[in-house]
Amino acid sequence: DLTHTTGQSLHAGIPILNFSELMSSPNTYRILTLPELIIFKLGSLSGKIHSSMAASYGCYSPLKREWEVSILEKIYPELSLNFPEIFESNEEHLLGVIMIRGKEVQVYGGYGDMQTALLGTSLDDKAISINLGTGSQVAKIYKDINNINHSFDLKPFFGKFLAARTHIPAGRSLDYLNQIIFKDKHFWTKLNNITPQSLDGFSELVEFDLNIFPGNWRYNQKNLELIKESNLSLDHMYIALIRV
Repeated sequence: DLTHTTGQSLHAGIPILNFSELMSSPNTYRILTLPELIIFKLGSLSGKIHSSMAASYGCYSPLKREWEVSILEKIYPELSLNFPEIFESNEEHLLGVIMIRGKEVQVYGGYGDMQTALLGTSLDDKAISINLGTGSQVAKIYKDINNINHSFDLKPFFGKFLAARTHIPAGRSLDYLNQIIFKDKHFWTKLNNITPQSLDGFSELVEFDLNIFPGNWRYNQKNLELIKESNLSLDHMYIALIRV
């Protein structure tokens, strides 16, 4: 069970699913992250990446600290995929060296973007991170996890673990609803001005399911059809969005 061992939910865009595009021309492929590709083009690679970046592929086990090669061979028997090694915790994270004007420049990093962002917030294991943006994520740090709970994704986090639920619809879905329903150039200002008092007196509201894009957490192709009409007015709809 790939999801069980990697701790990653399958969703549109995750690399392990994108590998299927290679099946039209079975061959041996070297798999690189974007930072590695840049270094490969401009210099030389160390051949290693950080575990927080490896987890984003959807085929790395954070508990066993290894690539799930045997499972990949069952999914893509005609492909040979070569993955980078993983840095040990006591190693310096040197991705490689690039040449700029005849001088060698050492390049470090190559970390998972979500993990890096949360590290910058000084989040500890006593707090929960709730991020609302284009998409949304909820995350909590654990010092140790013995098994993977399917209710959340599990990601490496600089010697610890990050339990997270990602790809929760937020700004992108709201913007799309504005384009097709509200068509209001003051949409975001009106949402921002709604107060808790605005919710009083609205017992029957339009119901929105914001999982309208393939990468969303609970995406269903019929989700746009699940928008139900109760009191269909723009005021009701703005309030309903806040309640989502």
